[in-house]
Amino acid sequence: MILLKFLLEIVVFLLLFVIFRQAVIKSFPVKSIGMPLSDQSRVALQRFRNRYILLFILFSTLFTAVVWWLLFRLLVGFQTRNGALVLIVDNMALLLPSLIIGLLLGTFIGRWANHKLQRDGLSFFFEGYTDELEGFNWLRLSKWLVAVSLVFALFLIIGQFHYRLKIKEGQLYIKTSVFEPEKSFTLNRVSIHPDSNSRNNFVIYTPADTLYTNNFGGDKKAFVQAIKKAGRTE
Repeated sequence: MILLKFLLEIVVFLLLFVIFRQAVIKSFPVKSIGMPLSDQSRVALQRFRNRYILLFILFSTLFTAVVWWLLFRLLVGFQTRNGALVLIVDNMALLLPSLIIGLLLGTFIGRWANHKLQRDGLSFFFEGYTDELEGFNWLRLSKWLVAVSLVFALFLIIGQFHYRLKIKEGQLYIKTSVFEPEKSFTLNRVSIHPDSNSRNNFVIYTPADTLYTNNFGGDKKAFVQAIKKAGRTE
């Protein structure tokens, strides 16, 4: 059953990709260059495309890791100001917006680096052929790509900013959605227990919520100790 669900998700993603690609091709059509390539130029074009793919993967991986680390540090730093103890959204949840930004940076910086490495000045000519092979005009698409990617990444980051647990002045503050108000409970109304299903994690019980620390990131040890010290432990 799990395998069937996984295969179904793969099919859905592939269909969405095909639909998206066809929409891009129809929305950003490219003009045909109409100039045949010699065998030597075809080899050079293939090298140009392969080098870009390598640079794209390299820079995208690098920037995804850097943005992932920066997002985590910025969220933690902003939330823990004024001496509060905070658990933010789990680190893995920050991977998707980091990946979006990393791919975007990898795309543009990879193209820039590929231009610099093409010392014969034929990079623009090869890019024109690449657009023709792929079926869409990259220069027309790029502005939309930046706008949509940044809006989507910002939407995810805003949602993740509003997913947190905070302890300050003897109160536990809970915020798990942009659209829901922050809840607060005095720590003597909170109990905490080891999570039998997740090693080194805990379950936090409040009068309104059951929370699992494995869904959050940050200094869990200090957070748990603060609840144990001021709250109820069983």
